[in-house]
Amino acid sequence: MRSDPPRSQPQPERLSHYGRSRRERARRGLGPSIAAVCALAGVLVVVVSFQDSTRARFTTVGADLTQGAVVVPVEDPASRASECVDTSSCTLLDMTAPEDCSAALVRFEVTTGRSDDGRETESRELGAVRAGSPARVVLGGVDPELVYLGCEPG
Repeated sequence: MRSDPPRSQPQPERLSHYGRSRRERARRGLGPSIAAVCALAGVLVVVVSFQDSTRARFTTVGADLTQGAVVVPVEDPASRASECVDTSSCTLLDMTAPEDCSAALVRFEVTTGRSDDGRETESRELGAVRAGSPARVVLGGVDPELVYLGCEPG
């Protein structure tokens, strides 16, 4: 009597917790998962930047006080050093509104070098602004030009 070694029965593939066998997961790799995550991240970046630029460009607050506003550059090197990260590409301004505002939105056009024409719009939301009292505004760019000052009376 000859004893043959027992034949090994092929083991059915064990499924992982996610419903695919180890062999199938190894064959497919992580490519589809990584691609899906990258695509979602790209869509999120586009949506958020569009939302921010649209809000900054089209938002208006109360009365338009652009004509009566006074903008004065701050030349004090100590103030500039404390407020600006890079003093060569930063502008520090004192802006005075002609009326009291409970909230203000100020929009400047500045030269940054980041865009094709070098000019970009910088918007800042300010809290309470009092007539005759300067409000400090820090902008990322140089050569500022006031485009809009919106004011909620109060």
